[in-house]
Amino acid sequence: MLLSLAVLAVVVAFLLLMPSFSAAQTDPTTLVSNTGQGEEDESTTVGALFQVFTTGSNSRGYRISSVAVKVASGETDTLSASILNLSATGVPDQNDVVFSLTAPSTFSGGLTTFTAPDGAFLEANTSYAVKVVGPGTEIDYIDTASTAEDSGGSSGWSIANKKRFGVNATVELDSPLIIEIKGGVLNRQPTFDDGASVTLDVDEGLTGAGVSGTP
Repeated sequence: MLLSLAVLAVVVAFLLLMPSFSAAQTDPTTLVSNTGQGEEDESTTVGALFQVFTTGSNSRGYRISSVAVKVASGETDTLSASILNLSATGVPDQNDVVFSLTAPSTFSGGLTTFTAPDGAFLEANTSYAVKVVGPGTEIDYIDTASTAEDSGGSSGWSIANKKRFGVNATVELDSPLIIEIKGGVLNRQPTFDDGASVTLDVDEGLTGAGVSGTP
C-alpha cells in the first residue's frame, strides 16, 4: 500500500510538471508576399484562379493565419478561397483540399484577406496552391509586374512565376497573382504554466508519500 502511494505520487508529480508541446503563439508574420512588386493591368478570367507556392525548410512546418489575394477594385462578388495539395504532376488537385479559408464579411476589391481555420498547418518544403473562385463565371484580378518575392519573408518560401486557371487548373499564364500568406514557424518548444509548483516527499523507506501542486 505504501509503495503504491509512492508510485502514485511520482506519477502525479510527473503529470503536473509535464510540459505542453505546441507552436509558439506569436503575432502572425508574413511568410511570403509579392504585394510590393508592382502591378500589371487588371485582367478577367472565367472560372477559378490558382497560384502555386512553396513553403520553407523549417522541419516542423508552419501554422497559417491568413491568405490574401489582390483582386480588381471593381471585384465585389463574394469570393471563396482554399489551399490545395498538388497532384503528382504538379497540378493543383481540386479534390485534395488542405483547408478552406473564411472569406471577409464584405468585398470591396483590392488586397482581400481570407482567414485560415484554427490549427491550419502546412508541411515544410512542400508546394501547395491557393484557389480562388467566385459565384459567377468571371473573376477580375491583378498580376504582379515581377516574379520576385518581397524581402522579409520566411526563409525558403517562394511563389511560382506563373498562375493557373481553367477547369482542371492546367492552363498557365505568365506573371503570378498578388498574394500574401501570414502565419508563423512551428517551434513546439516545451512550455509550463506560470506559477506551477510541485512538492514531492517520499522517504527512503517508502513509509509514506505526499504530493502537492499549485497551478
